[in-house]
Amino acid sequence: IDKPKEIVIDISNINTEWNILNSLKTWCDDVALYTVDKQYLISGPEPWEEVVEYKIEDKTKIICDKAFSYRESLQKVVFPYGIFIIGKEAFCNSGLKSLMLPNSVKVIKEQAFSWCRRLNEITLPDSVVEIGDMAFWWCLSLEKVILSKSLIKIGYGVFEQCQKLKEITI
Repeated sequence: IDKPKEIVIDISNINTEWNILNSLKTWCDDVALYTVDKQYLISGPEPWEEVVEYKIEDKTKIICDKAFSYRESLQKVVFPYGIFIIGKEAFCNSGLKSLMLPNSVKVIKEQAFSWCRRLNEITLPDSVVEIGDMAFWWCLSLEKVILSKSLIKIGYGVFEQCQKLKEITI
């Protein structure tokens, strides 16, 4: 059996859409699909698998668009240090209750955590420099947010329709 070729990914123009990644060789653990080098998490567990907690592989750098969207049973994700981009709608309409991002995350893309109705508190690490449009839109249980001190860009409607939101600390 031939050893898979090493894949080098140029991150200068990162695109987290699956259609860009679909030609790459992939690797799968019990429930999630990655590029063979495990740097891109392409898709999390299927919605019908009822996975409650998932630990992302240590080598992962990018969580692709919609990777965990509509995984309503998913309540907790363990993020390794080294992840720096969370793609568009990556956790949209998932069942996350809390969010503990490592101090390596730089960008949270559009609607990454929108419709996470059980999410009640967020503390963003100081590594976060950009939050995309409507990233936490319709997080109905969200009460408290602590933003990154390094934040440079925050999109529109980031906390729109977060009806219980009482406190944002910068």
